[in-house]
Amino acid sequence: MDKINHILIIDDNSLDNFVSKKLIEVSNLVEKVTSLEDAAEALQYIKDLIISNPAEIPNIILLDINMPMMNGWEFLEEFSQIDERYTSNISIIVFSSNLYMDEIKKIQKFQNVSCYLRKPLSLPVVNKICLQYMEDTMLTYAY
Repeated sequence: MDKINHILIIDDNSLDNFVSKKLIEVSNLVEKVTSLEDAAEALQYIKDLIISNPAEIPNIILLDINMPMMNGWEFLEEFSQIDERYTSNISIIVFSSNLYMDEIKKIQKFQNVSCYLRKPLSLPVVNKICLQYMEDTMLTYAY
């Protein structure tokens, strides 16, 4: 079975990061999982990959919205400025403990955001995300 090359988790909560990373690893559907706790660092990480190793650019980004310093909204704004040649195949999944209707509407304006999920992740949701990504039928609704 094919695997997704790379998933990037961006979440300031180290426990959520740990659990999400372990669930993705246990799914055995992803070659590489990277987790970062700072959105600005994650943005720089992606830009560095574009220059040094474009093959390692993440296929999927799990993005927490509510973070200190650079939040998920600011990340999405900055991310949308990156050349689409490098980002068009990246699916961003916004995940948060709580998303309000106005935030859900706001998410829809970002081209790379494919869906939103409520925390915490579960193995069935991780499996569904990965399998649908591999089948080119990425999620377009919430869990």
